[in-house]
Amino acid sequence: SCNVGASSSPHAVPSHTGQKRADLALALVTKSGSQSKQLVGDVSIRHPVLGAPKTVDVIGTWLPTSTEDRYKAKNNKHARAYEGKGLLFTPLVASTYGVLHPEFLRLLGILAGEHDGDLEPGEVREIA
Repeated sequence: SCNVGASSSPHAVPSHTGQKRADLALALVTKSGSQSKQLVGDVSIRHPVLGAPKTVDVIGTWLPTSTEDRYKAKNNKHARAYEGKGLLFTPLVASTYGVLHPEFLRLLGILAGEHDGDLEPGEVREIA
């Protein structure tokens, strides 16, 4: 179990190239405070349909692996470089149909477990 702090400020999100930055950074700290790791996340939205439909009843070519393909491409491009800087990296990939990649769901589960029922529905807590 861990505490989570988050930032999407461009100055707080690390870059592994010195130029382009990921979209968010989460500081993951164990409850005891003895260990801390920074997780860098890069958000990507994929449309799983290629091309325009030729008729009204057709949606184009369905790409069933589009979120997984994007996850792998982002991971292959960035994970080692962030790891070399001592940071964790995960692509946070979703489709335009609302399907989240399993790693995105896993992170949301971790974050959801952090509030321990101390928030009311619709309430937002600032994470510093």
